[in-house]
Amino acid sequence: SKGAPEAIARLCACTDEERARLERETLTLAEGGHKVIACAARELGREGDGAWAGGEPDRGYRLLGVIAFEDPLRAGVREALAECADAGIRTIMVTGDHPSTAKAIATDAGLGGGEPRVISGEELDRIVREAPGELERVDVIARAIPSQKLALVKALQHSGHVVAVTGD
Repeated sequence: SKGAPEAIARLCACTDEERARLERETLTLAEGGHKVIACAARELGREGDGAWAGGEPDRGYRLLGVIAFEDPLRAGVREALAECADAGIRTIMVTGDHPSTAKAIATDAGLGGGEPRVISGEELDRIVREAPGELERVDVIARAIPSQKLALVKALQHSGHVVAVTGD
């Protein structure tokens, strides 16, 4: 299996020390702007031996490690964001990446004046329900899932904003 390190860690039979090391490595790589994916494996056994009854295995994995990808900003991104800001267009970056990865990339891009305010998709859920005005101070939403992206668009529209969405 592969995915977000925190999700993969929940599937693994790790010691506290192994979990702490995974968190440290993930944070170090993410703060450097890398996309980080954890990998784990599990033996399913053979048919008829009772080791696996089918379905999606959800525990008993062995953590293999992490893979870090460098995905630098494309040429012209900083300039395009600055041009948008000059035109009065506010940009919010929404990503499935780790919050530290998202912050490093947003900082490099110049969002939030080089000091972007980053929240998680879970925090977005709370803000949309309880304090939509806080969205005015958010520059980045990390670990967001598609339904949270839609909730953001609806909340901004409800607040009177004209919203445009673009992908990578």
